[in-house]
Amino acid sequence: MARGTDAKAAPTRKGEPDAYARHKESARLRQLDVSEAGRDIGAIPPVVDPERREAARLSLQSFLLTYCGGAFPLPFCDDHVSVIEDLQRVIMGDGQKAVAMPRGSGKTTIIARTALWALLFAHRSYVAVIGADIGKARDVLQGVTSELENNDLILEDFPATAHPIRKLEGIRQRAKGQLYDGRPTLLHVTDQKVVLPTITGEPASGSLLQIGGLTGAVRGLNHTRPVLREDGTVGNEIIRPDVVLLDDPQTDESAHSPKQCERRESLANGAIMGLGGPGASLAALAAVTVIAPDDLADRMLDRERNPQWQGTRTKLVYKWPENEDLWLRYGELYREGMQAEPPTLEPAFSFYKANRDEMDRGAEVAWPERFNAKDGELSAIQHAYNLRITRKEAAFHAEYQNEPLADGPAGAEIPDEKAIAARLSGIARGVVPDAAELVTAFVDVQGNALFYVVCAWSRKFDGWVIDYGTEPEQRREYFTNREIKYGLRQAAARDGKRGGLEASIRWGLDKLGERLLGRDWPTEAGGVTRISRMLIDSGWGESNAVVRAWCKSSAHSAVVFPSHGRGVGPSDKPMHEKKTEKGDRRGHNWLLAKPKAGVRLVTYDTNAWKSFVMSRLATPMGDPGTIQLYGDEARRHRLIAEHLSSEYRVATEGRGRIVDVFKLRAGRTENHWLDGVVGCSVAASMEGASMPSIGGPMPAVRKRRRKSLREIQERRAIA
Repeated sequence: MARGTDAKAAPTRKGEPDAYARHKESARLRQLDVSEAGRDIGAIPPVVDPERREAARLSLQSFLLTYCGGAFPLPFCDDHVSVIEDLQRVIMGDGQKAVAMPRGSGKTTIIARTALWALLFAHRSYVAVIGADIGKARDVLQGVTSELENNDLILEDFPATAHPIRKLEGIRQRAKGQLYDGRPTLLHVTDQKVVLPTITGEPASGSLLQIGGLTGAVRGLNHTRPVLREDGTVGNEIIRPDVVLLDDPQTDESAHSPKQCERRESLANGAIMGLGGPGASLAALAAVTVIAPDDLADRMLDRERNPQWQGTRTKLVYKWPENEDLWLRYGELYREGMQAEPPTLEPAFSFYKANRDEMDRGAEVAWPERFNAKDGELSAIQHAYNLRITRKEAAFHAEYQNEPLADGPAGAEIPDEKAIAARLSGIARGVVPDAAELVTAFVDVQGNALFYVVCAWSRKFDGWVIDYGTEPEQRREYFTNREIKYGLRQAAARDGKRGGLEASIRWGLDKLGERLLGRDWPTEAGGVTRISRMLIDSGWGESNAVVRAWCKSSAHSAVVFPSHGRGVGPSDKPMHEKKTEKGDRRGHNWLLAKPKAGVRLVTYDTNAWKSFVMSRLATPMGDPGTIQLYGDEARRHRLIAEHLSSEYRVATEGRGRIVDVFKLRAGRTENHWLDGVVGCSVAASMEGASMPSIGGPMPAVRKRRRKSLREIQERRAIA
């Protein structure tokens, strides 16, 4: 019967409440026993091979090869052995050490397994791993937990640590209630910390690994560790790190910012080295890769600036081959093959195979086994040259040689405005040097004004900026786009051409076209020449249709083209891999599209061409491939020098490529004449200028299309 107000209460026998209470308590105890039995990990297996374990206790290299061999598919080279010995000295003692290793040498993998070795053998009880940020440091933590959760050899010889972790079966929430012999194991696993299980008699009990980012909340890092007392109760003790491992503690962006480098250097020497607490000694090792001159890694490795870190640099190549000419030819074949359709490296690789003995002569590499046999590479020196070609000189020397180029054709850093303004040709404004064979121009369309640059070039890409300015002209030597008060609309209105933004841009293009294209440009020798190609930026909304229409209807339509620059990142498809249509013309990081509505659009990779321009601005005066400014007064070029130095490069990796990505420096907003020099360079490439050397633009590889018999007959009939 359903319970209600009319139902009679069932009779209660004498003593039944007590019996029911006993029944509930008995059921609760049985359930508790079942629950505890489910949470108890059971007996811990014995160590399978005590001798194997003991052999690795005082040898980090033995531990890595014996227990973590799967993480190291290639043999260690001498530099690896040296770094591993440095790591062992730091773990077993005190002091600081900074070691630079080439990118891809397995630093993070080694750091993670070193931290595990230190904890398993109780060489250290609190290991702190600090990365550039918490996300980068998490790779180390994942490496440690992966070995503990999946490595059967570690389970065999370190069962007191690995067995409780295996019992979680990947469900880390179970750690909170886990028991061993009726006592909590106090195991703790999160995405920032792993506390090893507390097992009586196990040296590694309660040891922990914690990660952090260099610029994060690492100051005062500590951990409250539960401690099992003899009576079975749990107490607490506060511990601090006793060793810190820094794994690539900088980002690509921070490496190019002096302020960020200064801050990170201060943190490494201050907050990080103070993690041990007042009066406590702290051992530290920093495994770094140099990205740019004077970045954090470069500073830590400098024994004069930071002698306490005892910096050591390792390289991918210690001595380059003696026959440079053969390798230059190899580089040409490599680039030609990548520009072919479809891309192929077979000619370059066959050339190396046929000349390998001579091309290898004199070479000394750090890691002979480092090359991609699956991709057809035959040796480590060939692999190094392939990296040198694809990664560019600046990135290669910094990240693989740990010796950033301070200057030269592939200067890793962009010269400052003073250095750029001092690059003077001594030739008057508007005069084309005798050595020049081409003249190109570029117009950067802004709402207030049109920023233009005119450059003269040799066909080997020696460059001269012979003119630059704005339409309408500004009477001040120094101004910003935002400060322009007499702009396109005001100038067009004064000329009787009233209208909106589009009309004022059209007026400006008419005026600038006549100023640049409707005139002869004098040469040093007394002759005259004309601009052979001018590109006009059509990359933003209101200007797009105006620029295209002007290029189509202009009296100079044969030499003017609308253009659009796009930064191609490492995850994007490179321009030489993009599909083309019949009528398209492809060049080095540019594409001239087939006519659409009577106009051909030029698109180009701004990142690639800015890298090229920056290399030219870093090339020493007098060397081939420089870019110079007109005149002999540096002070007059202050503004364009600021534009040309307004951006910095960040070597960014993705999908197996490293690409220079350019960003505006903090506080800079003006880069219009930088875009202008870049556009002039693209136009020169379209006119046939090229620099056939490693790291420099190459002319397009154009395949000759076979003509049909009908086409030949029609051509003859017309003739």
